Amino acid sequence: MVSNALVHGTNVLEGKGLDVTITNTKRDAWDTIGSLYWNAGYSGGPSPAGVAQYLQGVDSSTNLAVLGASTVELIRAAIDRGANVTVFEFAPRMCEQLATALGARRCRIVKQDITQPLMNADCGQADVVCADRLINRFTLEEANSAFTQVLRLLSDGGELRAAIRLGLYARDLPLIEEGRRRGTLHEFFDEQQGTIDYGMAGDILEQHIAPHGQIPQATLLEFYRRRGPEKRFAHADIVHCAESARDAGRRLSVEVIHDYVGAPDDTFYRFRAVAANATGERG
Repeated sequence: MVSNALVHGTNVLEGKGLDVTITNTKRDAWDTIGSLYWNAGYSGGPSPAGVAQYLQGVDSSTNLAVLGASTVELIRAAIDRGANVTVFEFAPRMCEQLATALGARRCRIVKQDITQPLMNADCGQADVVCADRLINRFTLEEANSAFTQVLRLLSDGGELRAAIRLGLYARDLPLIEEGRRRGTLHEFFDEQQGTIDYGMAGDILEQHIAPHGQIPQATLLEFYRRRGPEKRFAHADIVHCAESARDAGRRLSVEVIHDYVGAPDDTFYRFRAVAANATGERG
């Protein structure tokens, strides 16, 4: 399954050949922050209890894909369980810094925008796909594309496990309040569509963004400004995106919805790749 690969320590980096060009400009945000996301007294990834929730039933027989290099503690834990781990990440600097952070742990790292078509060799290979709040970085259109690509990635009966924040983030609220006060809210928040773009908030972002550990303020601001538009999802949006995905006579079924351990503001979803004519059950 590895082609045109570069071995970095014991980690394999690839992506349609390493010269693959990622055109999604949101990659710039993640290349701005890089390993500061997990090395500067801040971690946006799952808690240890959340990691255990993601890895329920995962062992050395599991082909597991993680979407996003920033979920480094989940990646480490999956490798330590002996799972065959592939990480899909669209930001080149994040790919390199993840490989460094993993050290002797073995992992395949693919430079890939999950909203764009996968390599055929990856299709149908994953028993479990993990996406920790990645969906929250997408617009509705991007989410629709991502769910389709995840379905292509999953084996028959495979699961997508995803923590998703429903509704507004707490950090959105002071920006929205100040935007309303100034009469500039429409410049960065589409209330009808539920889409926010921090990069369009001007100095409101600088005044109201809270510290993230020891990440330098200038870096943090650049990170948020480059993230581009993001949808604030309702449960109905998530179900519609997932159940609209189709690939080779298959669809995604919403199987189980749980509280996300250690993150009460988020919801933990499990989706299964099933035959398009199968009857889904929701927990």
